[in-house]
Amino acid sequence: MPCCAEWHWQKVARLCCLLSGCQSRTDTEDLEIFLGPVLPPSFSVFWEPLVKYLKRCKVLFLIDGLDEMNNTSEKLVSNVLTIARCHKQLSILVTSRPEREDWLLNRYKQDYRLSHLSIEGIPVTRRTEFALQYYTSTNQDRLREFMTQQKDIKLFELPLNLIFLVRLFEDKPDCIKEHITQASLYTYFNEWCTEKLHDRISTYPHGGIRGHAPSR
Repeated sequence: MPCCAEWHWQKVARLCCLLSGCQSRTDTEDLEIFLGPVLPPSFSVFWEPLVKYLKRCKVLFLIDGLDEMNNTSEKLVSNVLTIARCHKQLSILVTSRPEREDWLLNRYKQDYRLSHLSIEGIPVTRRTEFALQYYTSTNQDRLREFMTQQKDIKLFELPLNLIFLVRLFEDKPDCIKEHITQASLYTYFNEWCTEKLHDRISTYPHGGIRGHAPSR
């Protein structure tokens, strides 16, 4: 992987391991088919293998969800990593949960200069501050108290979960319990969204458009 100062590419090729394919093909393990929609069309004019043209481009291969890799996508990922060994202008960015990291390191650690990036979420010391940014009520004490009680809950490391919590805290405070789970948080938020949609439809049955279309 090049250093940050060299992070500029002409093409980005995204390989989604769960879907076992690429941007326009989701069922292929053939690297040639994978490269088809990625490289410029002019490269295929002479009907030569597209792999040979990789040396003409700075390509970033984005391998998304290595931990969700299946038999088909594993073959494609292996093909990409093998080809990239010989083309130093190619870069590879892999996203994965930690449990799949060994698969990559055991096979390719000697071939690549590796960099790691870990997404940790919002630290405990900043969660209340973050939540209050989205809280419109003037009475902030209850939310502060609740966040203090939840300081050890990993659920609220994620910004989206905190935003869901704040919205429910304002509009449906009775559903917020001391020991809330991710499942209950999402269930309550879905119910709140459904109620809002029903209210909107009953208030604006024609989608908020005044008047009616003229009759024929």
